[in-house]
Amino acid sequence: MGQIADILAKAGHDVVVYQPIYDLNINTTGTQFARVITRPRNFDGPGTVAALQSKIWTTENPKLDKFAELALTTSTCHQILCKNQLDDENLMLQLRKENFDVALGEAFDACYYGVLERIGLSNYITMSSGVMNDFHYGYFGIPPSPSYLPGCDKIRCYERKTGKHDTRGYIDTTVSNKRKTSFTNSYD
Repeated sequence: MGQIADILAKAGHDVVVYQPIYDLNINTTGTQFARVITRPRNFDGPGTVAALQSKIWTTENPKLDKFAELALTTSTCHQILCKNQLDDENLMLQLRKENFDVALGEAFDACYYGVLERIGLSNYITMSSGVMNDFHYGYFGIPPSPSYLPGCDKIRCYERKTGKHDTRGYIDTTVSNKRKTSFTNSYD
């Protein structure tokens, strides 16, 4: 995102990068040329990004419940961050006053859509470096495609064919459902 912001800024566009701070150890936005608006962290959260990520790479023979625990912790982090952004009236006013023409955001950040709604911006571009999870479809008014992304309550084609169970569907769906729930709980 920072590189995209820099490309647009170098081309003469007025670019603003909005960065809410969750992890105090992360001190870069990835941009060198765009103007940056940050929202300082003023709340307690369940951990740092580094601590959450280290659990993935250091756990030997992880059990499914550990992935579910990680998904829940990550979801809780997103929920706390989102709620604090959406409840910050001064921030919403500041962003609204920017009078943005368009916003660019990442699909994994469900709060992005809440912020856009709060500031009254209907022109946006959602980007993702991966495939969309099932909960993303609803944001765009697209019905989910079972041939592309089966739900976790159904056995996947690969699993039917091989008899092996792939935990990625469970993990993806767990994370997706937790993010959807945290967004809904924060924004309602």
